[in-house]
Amino acid sequence: MKPLIYPFVVLLLCLGSTGSRLAFADEGNPVAIRSWPDGGITIETMWNIHCGSNLSDEAKQLLPRDLDLECDRLDIGTDVTIRRLANEDQPKVMKDFDGEPKPNDLTVFRTDLASSDTDPAIWSTDISVDGVDMLNINSIPPEEIRRELDGVAEDVDQPSKPPVLATLLFKSLLGNMDIEIDVDVIIANTKAHDESTLLLIASKLRPRWVIVHPSLARVGDQKVLAIAHNTFAITATDSSKKKPTRFVSLATKPYEMSAELADLFAKKETACKNSRNTFAKLSIDQMNFRPSNGTHTPRWNSEHMMGRELLFFSQIYHAVDSTIPVMDLNPRQMPDDYEMAHPDWTGHEEARQTERVEAFTRRFAYLLDGMDLDQKAKGSKFWSPRALLEQMQRHYNEHTANVRKKMKLSDWPKQ
Repeated sequence: MKPLIYPFVVLLLCLGSTGSRLAFADEGNPVAIRSWPDGGITIETMWNIHCGSNLSDEAKQLLPRDLDLECDRLDIGTDVTIRRLANEDQPKVMKDFDGEPKPNDLTVFRTDLASSDTDPAIWSTDISVDGVDMLNINSIPPEEIRRELDGVAEDVDQPSKPPVLATLLFKSLLGNMDIEIDVDVIIANTKAHDESTLLLIASKLRPRWVIVHPSLARVGDQKVLAIAHNTFAITATDSSKKKPTRFVSLATKPYEMSAELADLFAKKETACKNSRNTFAKLSIDQMNFRPSNGTHTPRWNSEHMMGRELLFFSQIYHAVDSTIPVMDLNPRQMPDDYEMAHPDWTGHEEARQTERVEAFTRRFAYLLDGMDLDQKAKGSKFWSPRALLEQMQRHYNEHTANVRKKMKLSDWPKQ
């Protein structure tokens, strides 16, 4: 095997020093890491950006929707930003983007660490979004990790071989410059990444979480948090208040709702889809139309429906898992008090915003597991899961019908 190559200066610029990549992020939004068969990993964001790596053909068939980016297809040393701006139908995948980051941007850096096509694949993928930084090191052999972190001497046959992880994460990589990289999650969930390697990662690199293989019940004296489904939620946090690294394992199958809960979700989502189909056809002027009868603008109806679902479900989810924040985007109720959140969004974009909230509700629905559908949910002031889902169904139908009535008024703006 030839010596490995390490573009460490580029990697440092990509990863950044502590906090440097968080300044422009939409911090606080929950990010979902999902595990799939054969070591597959996907990332889903609140803005509905969806990327993945290590995905077998079987895993790709199981994904909830198409990927915006398959990280394994990136060229060596490629830095990519995925961005989807409001009123744009498709996300942009921008290579080597050096402009100013925007909220909801997802950045990916994939580095291949083998120096020729004949070498075994050794690579890592750094993914950063909404203030959360994740590093997938599944293809880096444990012996390479231990070589660096355990201070093992160089092989006699390969004296020039540099350490792997030092080029990615460690301190003082540029002479006297003291650079410390904060990584929230390290993904090392292959069987090859054994207990001793994982302990070294935790003690030397100090990520918040390490995702490990489900076969591990303990790492050192710590019990692995074993999740029975394939989704793990994480949000940005204050890195100055670091706690000891925790280990978590994920199953490779999504949470499966009961038939009763699945039916309630399906009915709510059908009403939501019908609502989105109505709003998606409206122009900016039509969304901002103020009826002469003093009723609300169509934009208020859309913001109100979306805001109610987001608030009520995030309250319940937060009570079960504080990682999920309570998110309140509700507009003021009275027409004269209402201020548009996004007066320049088309109806199509408002519909996408509603779809993003629908995806959030389903993405973290595993937090409803075990709840009595007819008892008030923890974190809710008065809603049971059944009552809330049924109310959301009625809510979408009622407010969408109100907007359709406005479309028949004599002063309704033409396209």
